[in-house]
Amino acid sequence: LFQKTASKEPRLVMLPECRNGHLQTTNVTTEIDVSHLEKSIQSRIAHCLRVPCDHYEPYFMKGEIILLAVDRDGQNDEICVISHGGEYYIVRKKSFFDNGIKRWKYISLFTEVEFLKEDIEDKLGYVIGFLYPDRSWGER
Repeated sequence: LFQKTASKEPRLVMLPECRNGHLQTTNVTTEIDVSHLEKSIQSRIAHCLRVPCDHYEPYFMKGEIILLAVDRDGQNDEICVISHGGEYYIVRKKSFFDNGIKRWKYISLFTEVEFLKEDIEDKLGYVIGFLYPDRSWGER
């Protein structure tokens, strides 16, 4: 895939479908050139996810590309992307205490469904920003 582009900084963009407000896991991807972004941002981007529907407003709008990093684990109150049961979820990571032990849960921004860390199939990364449909940098 890297050889298909003239860009020095291509990133994979996952292109999920939206069914009933849920993002379906997919192996459909494209690439995006991120060479116009600051080097510090470029180096952190592991992969991306295009938002195919408007169910995630006001967090993310249809057509925006969420930039995901995996250089560390998501921190408390950060927005992350996880997969569970054949779907991607855009979630907020929260800490809580259970019998005096610090644990983590992930709360969907759309459905308010909660997942415990051990229930998650895959952590795709934490959100470092997004690109508007015109590919300009965005951060909320």
